[in-house]
Amino acid sequence: MKIDGVAMGSPLGPLMANVFMCHLEEKLTRGGLMPQLYKRYVDDTLARMPSVDAAAEFLSTLNGLHPSLTFTMELPVDNKIPFIGIEIVKNGTKLETQVYRKPTNTGLLLHFQSHTDKRYKDFYYRQ
Repeated sequence: MKIDGVAMGSPLGPLMANVFMCHLEEKLTRGGLMPQLYKRYVDDTLARMPSVDAAAEFLSTLNGLHPSLTFTMELPVDNKIPFIGIEIVKNGTKLETQVYRKPTNTGLLLHFQSHTDKRYKDFYYRQ
């Protein structure tokens, strides 16, 4: 029996996630715990922290906000970090972005003649 959350795929899912995350962010802001740079898309967050120790402490704070939540942390590797389809690259004092593809990406696209509903097929491949 599910007690917390909404069913996967429910149209209410993103709305409820946003409401809940806004509630948590208000708690963090009131407590003076919100990082100076903090960006979020649904439940993916990007925060700039002064050190790895500060990031670990913030992660611990986040995980203590609600018993059903488990946040994870990803640290930059070679001054690069992926975030929702982009890769943010620190180049000296500048930040640059580029398209991020997961290591499991095969580069394969859906063939238009495949037996897949047309709504999943790219408009530009129709001939």
